Amino acid sequence: MGESAGVLLTPSEIADLAGVTRGAVTNWRKRPSDPPFPDPAPESATKPLYDLEKVIAWLAETKPEIQIQRDGSQAALSHSLNALRGRVSTAVAGELALALCCAKKLSMEAADGNWRLIAAASTSQTVDVLRRISSDTATDPRWDDILSALDDVERETNGRLDTLPMAAMVSAVDGIDVDRLAVAADEVLRRGGGERGRAAGYGVGEHGIVNSRVSELLSNLASSTKGLVYDPACGIAEALIRTRTKCGGTVRLVGHDINARAIRFARMRSLLHELDAEFECGDVLHEDPDPDLRADTVVAEPPFGMDWSRSQNIADPRWVFGIPPANNSELAWLQHAIAHLKPNGSAYVVTSVAPLTARGSSASIRAELLRSGWIEAVILLPPKMLPHTTIPLALWVLRLADHASASNDVLLIDASESENPEAHALSWLDDCLTGSAAGAPPFELIKTLDLLADDAQLDPRRWVKTPGSDPKDVAARLADSQHVLENALATLLDHAVVPMPQGPSATPRLLTVKELVQLDVASIQNGRVKRDDLDERDAAALVTPNEVRDGLPVLDQLPIDAQPNLVGGRDERTRVGDVLVTTWNVVRAVVDKQGGRLIGNGVYRLRVDDKQCEPNYVARCLCGTWNERFKKGATIQRVDLRELEIPLIPLSEQARLVGALREIEQLARQAAAVAEAAAASATAILDAVRYDAPIGGDE
Repeated sequence: MGESAGVLLTPSEIADLAGVTRGAVTNWRKRPSDPPFPDPAPESATKPLYDLEKVIAWLAETKPEIQIQRDGSQAALSHSLNALRGRVSTAVAGELALALCCAKKLSMEAADGNWRLIAAASTSQTVDVLRRISSDTATDPRWDDILSALDDVERETNGRLDTLPMAAMVSAVDGIDVDRLAVAADEVLRRGGGERGRAAGYGVGEHGIVNSRVSELLSNLASSTKGLVYDPACGIAEALIRTRTKCGGTVRLVGHDINARAIRFARMRSLLHELDAEFECGDVLHEDPDPDLRADTVVAEPPFGMDWSRSQNIADPRWVFGIPPANNSELAWLQHAIAHLKPNGSAYVVTSVAPLTARGSSASIRAELLRSGWIEAVILLPPKMLPHTTIPLALWVLRLADHASASNDVLLIDASESENPEAHALSWLDDCLTGSAAGAPPFELIKTLDLLADDAQLDPRRWVKTPGSDPKDVAARLADSQHVLENALATLLDHAVVPMPQGPSATPRLLTVKELVQLDVASIQNGRVKRDDLDERDAAALVTPNEVRDGLPVLDQLPIDAQPNLVGGRDERTRVGDVLVTTWNVVRAVVDKQGGRLIGNGVYRLRVDDKQCEPNYVARCLCGTWNERFKKGATIQRVDLRELEIPLIPLSEQARLVGALREIEQLARQAAAVAEAAAASATAILDAVRYDAPIGGDE
């Protein structure tokens, strides 16, 4: 079978294939070309999919300069799953892809020729051939997960597996070298998690993400392990697989998880990665699956805030530090990790920040952990360590101290502003504990006694000094703030004369924008360009309502004048002097001083005859208080741009008034600078008092 036989691509996958932006693909699809861009597959009307072979042929003919991003069929396996869209869930489609990779791996290991039978089978026969081979090799339990995957597919198709278009998937697997099957399978999981978010990625997203930052963090911390690594909430085994890769052949892996499909994924992935690992499915908190297991290192990213039924096992010996709250299991996971450590073992557990500060029984458990000498460090992690949530996370480093004592130090690190904690956490722990942490984030070594006196609060932000809290730094900041305030005030006083503009020589003629249009003095264009329809350069020139509000950015590269228009042959680009307006909630207007921009949704372009109207005068009048009476709507108010009134005066007087307004606006900016500098100075004075820095004559 050919690499691309029957493979369908989404527009995003076409962009990856061609090494271009999504906007460029949208332009290819919408703009005329010879030959035209391929039509989408008939069965993908709502979410278009495109035949890979036809796309490659079109690129070769119309875009010969583009180098197709070939990858030895690894991405083709992910692409082939598009053919199953709407027929089975993404979870089952991903599971089927992994099962086929495992079938090829097992067949090639045994050199039994079974994969050739699978690859040669027709679409309607593929599943039957897989089942027959699985039955014939019943002595190898690794085929059980393949059979389970087929059972899942059968349930979703009501027994009609023969109707699935599996040719592209089998073809893709057939084209992958055996030593690259693991990479291809991981790509399936990575793309699935990236497209649908962790909670939906192929149905096991909540049990791990391929290439997640948290898994990278845990595997780096466990990278020096020589014995047993245990993950009690292993999910798809991402942390264990990464740990094994970094430790080499010196570790044994054990994983538990409550989700049967996640365990099945973990076993299939470890088969493809050629790992010696043991996995078991079960509710770990309800019943310890292996009470005698002792690990050199425990890594865990357990569920956050999970409700658990403590009433069923309150006598469990693991809860030696206290019964965790029923509505929050994270302190139970910490105790489970400790219960399974060897005497000199270490546990690295990632939780939400809630267990660091929760009151009641949570505080009692933290206190017992501190008294027993188990908490070596807590690191506050930055946001977005997980792609699907901004929940702040914390890393607990659990290791029994040589001698439990109230004088023991606990390391608290505030890495909430760090860019790459997964790469540096291990060195931070070593350097901060030994006093050589030159490049570490803010940290403090706090005595256990002090922590216990404050309800065992462990949030590093409560204890770590903020940057710049050193008295010398505070004193310098105070001096700088006073200097800035003096300069800002001097600048304001230099312009203390309020300009008094001369009024118009005649009564203004009040005209609406609609009347200006009827008199051919102005024209209006409603912005309709969408960012997804643009390539990278044009996207930088797109004007959105936010940019009208905040000010137009300077364009580094003006578009080429000869570039074809985007919509209906109209002139879509702005010119110098165009007034760009938004009318939702508050009327805002800005004059384009560069031109060459594209108008996005929610933005109007008002182009005026500059021999009769000064654009800056028009922009200011549109925002006049008299136009507020035209607002309509209960929740989101808006106005009709055509109804807004412009008090028209002679052109020379428009320019004179604009000049006076600019002087007043400059005065307002200088006054704002004084207010900002005064606020900074007041903050510095209070900081100086707090951190005992010299103030004024005390210096």
